[in-house]
Amino acid sequence: MNVYTFAIQNKNNMAAITREYATEMKYRILGFNDDQCSCDVCGKQELKGTYAMEDLSTGEIFRAGSVCGSKMAGWTTKELVAKYKVGEKEKLDAAKKELRESAEYIADEKALEFLNKEEDEINRQIFATDNQQKRTELHNTKRTIQSRMDYLMPSHIALTQKRKEISEKYGQKYL
Repeated sequence: MNVYTFAIQNKNNMAAITREYATEMKYRILGFNDDQCSCDVCGKQELKGTYAMEDLSTGEIFRAGSVCGSKMAGWTTKELVAKYKVGEKEKLDAAKKELRESAEYIADEKALEFLNKEEDEINRQIFATDNQQKRTELHNTKRTIQSRMDYLMPSHIALTQKRKEISEKYGQKYL
C-alpha cells in the first residue's frame, strides 16, 4: 500500500466516522412496532411497521418507515435496522443485569439453593445408612412439593413484581 492509497482510505474512514457521529446526534430510534403502518414523513400506507424516531434538535417524535427514517438520519436502511437491533439488545442486556443484581432475584436464588442443599443432605444421609428404618425416617423428613412451593412463594412473588417493574422500565415484554 502506498501513501496515496493510505491517505484515501483514511479520508474515507474519517468521512464515515464524521458522518456517523453527526447523524447519531441528530436522531434517536425509540422503537419499532406495527401499531401505526403509515409513514409520517411520506404518507406511505400499508407498511409492515414504523420506527418511532426523535429529532434531537427539536424534540419532535415521529413515525417513519425504514426508507424515510434512514434517509432523514443519513443512514442506509441496513444501518437503521442494525442500530435499532443493537439498541434493543443493549436495553435487554441492561434489564437482565439489573434484574440479576436485584435483592429479589438474589433472595429467590438463595431460597431455591437452600431447598436443593437440604434435599441433597437428606439424600446423602439416606445413602450413607444401611438401616432400612433409619432410611424410611429420613425419607419422611423430605419436604413435599407443596411445602417446597410454599417456601418459595414469597420470594417468587417479590421476584415477579421486580421483573414486571424492570420490564416496564426498559420497555421489554419478556425478561
